[in-house]
Amino acid sequence: MINLLRFLYDKRNFLFFVLLEVLCGWLIFTFNKYQGAFYFNSSNAIVGNALSANRTFTSYFDLQEQNDKLVRENIALHTVLENEKKIRKIAALTVADSARRAAFDFIPARVIKNSLTDTKNYITIDKGSADGLSQYMGLIGPQGVVGEIKYCSDHYSTGFSVLHVKNGGLSARLSRSDAVGSVEWDGVDTRFAKLKYIGKHYFIQPGDTVFTSGFNAVFPAGLLIGVVEKVNDDEQSNYNITVRLATDFGSLDHVYVIRSKKKPEIDSLEAKLDKPKK
Repeated sequence: MINLLRFLYDKRNFLFFVLLEVLCGWLIFTFNKYQGAFYFNSSNAIVGNALSANRTFTSYFDLQEQNDKLVRENIALHTVLENEKKIRKIAALTVADSARRAAFDFIPARVIKNSLTDTKNYITIDKGSADGLSQYMGLIGPQGVVGEIKYCSDHYSTGFSVLHVKNGGLSARLSRSDAVGSVEWDGVDTRFAKLKYIGKHYFIQPGDTVFTSGFNAVFPAGLLIGVVEKVNDDEQSNYNITVRLATDFGSLDHVYVIRSKKKPEIDSLEAKLDKPKK
């Protein structure tokens, strides 16, 4: 111990210099937008490569499990396809359904990092701006809605999952009553979230399905979010609704990025609302 203290004392000037260098670097990247963006893109690429290599190595040992997931997903997709065929027999729905689906592209991606233990959990995937991805694109998995992209580098993207305590939430619609509310995670259990702002004049019961409402350009309407687990009728004006999330975030391996063809037009139109009148 005495030798260690003596060594630190002898190198005190050098160590103090290193500390000052680190502090200066932190100040530069924190308070300068250009340097901060350069640092984020560079570090995102380096960390992304490391995570991708680790994911490739570990995925070799669970190939059987992944194959089983793909089989279950194919079964689910075939079921959806058969239902689509039945819907398309109704001429009035065919045109509207085709137009809705044509407004979105779906890009497959591999999950290389997915946090679960924080109040603000993030997900990183192995696709980036070079693959046509950009900020505010939605993420869905084989089971349901996953999250939304926040940042992109050339070959990787990161964003927040549904398991992210934040203001706002995911706009949702109940299948039975057609009521619209907001799905928000409360930071307690990764299997459940809260459905807020549903008035008591609606009839809600456990088992009701919760879908995306389509009230934004990120997610099309009708994507599965979860199922109502519990409804508490307390003294408040709205229900206290617990939703069991459809996505099992603990076993999430791959996702689909939703690219809206209409979002740039919608964003440019809404941006005019923030500009002062001349």
